[in-house]
Amino acid sequence: MDFFLFHGKFWMGNGRFADAMLIRGGKIAAIGQERELYPRAEGCDFISLDGRTVIPGLFDACLCLAAAGSPLPEGTAGLEAAVQTALSAHPRQAKKGARLYWRSAGSELTRAQLDSIWPHSPLVLEDVVEARAWANGKALQRLEQVGIPPALAAHVTFGEDGRPTGRFSGPACRLIAGVIPRPTQGELKAQALSLLRQAVRAGITTIQSADLGLALEEKDLPVVRQLYRERGDLPRKAQELVREWLMVHQDELQEMWDEQRIWKLPPLE
Repeated sequence: MDFFLFHGKFWMGNGRFADAMLIRGGKIAAIGQERELYPRAEGCDFISLDGRTVIPGLFDACLCLAAAGSPLPEGTAGLEAAVQTALSAHPRQAKKGARLYWRSAGSELTRAQLDSIWPHSPLVLEDVVEARAWANGKALQRLEQVGIPPALAAHVTFGEDGRPTGRFSGPACRLIAGVIPRPTQGELKAQALSLLRQAVRAGITTIQSADLGLALEEKDLPVVRQLYRERGDLPRKAQELVREWLMVHQDELQEMWDEQRIWKLPPLE
C-alpha cells in the first residue's frame, strides 16, 4: 500500500495547501510539494488527482444549521461589536428582528445591556448549550403582546415590577425566540452557506444539523435539500475519509483509550 498522490490540493490548515502526498505501508509518510516528494516515491503507485482537493474528514454531529449566520464570541468581551457586525451583514433580517446564537460561558446580560448594543429592533441572544436566552426591550414588548403561558412562567425571570427582565431558561427560550420573525428561504440559505464556508475553513467535511423541528422547521427542508444537491454528496465522501483515518490510527486510538488519553488525538501526518 505505497502510493504517490500528486497534482492535487491537500489541505494543511490555516488556508495552506500542498500538492502531493506520499503514503508508505498504508500510512501518510509525507505531505508537501510534488517536486520535493517525487525523489522519495520510488516503488509507489503514482496517482494523479487532476487538481482535486483533499482534506481531513472531520464530522460535526451536533450543530445548529440555523445558527450559521451568528458566530458570536464567548463571554461579553467584544460582544457589542460582534452583534453589530452580524446584524449589519443581514440588514433586511435585522430590521425585522434577529435571533443570534451565543456561547455565554457563564456570562449574564441585562435588558439594558442589550438595548445599548441593539435598540433598533427585537434581538434575542440564545445559548443553546446552556439553554438560556436574553432579550432586549423591543423583543420583550412583542412578548407582552403574546403573553407568557403559566406553565412557562417558572423559566422567566421577573423584576420587582412584575415584568420580564429579559432572561429566559429552558423551554421559555423557544417562547422568546418565537417573537422574532422567521428568516425567509433566501435568508436561511445565506446562513447555511455561511456555515459551510466556516466549516471548510475549519476542515469540517460533514455537518449534521441538530435543530430540525426546533429552529429549523420542516418547511425549511427544501433549502437543505437544495444545498445538498448543489454541493454534492459530502457526507458520504467524508465518512469514507474518516473510516480510512481511523484504520490508519486504530492502534494509537486503542492505546489512548486503554490509558484514558482518548482526547489526545495523533497528528494526521
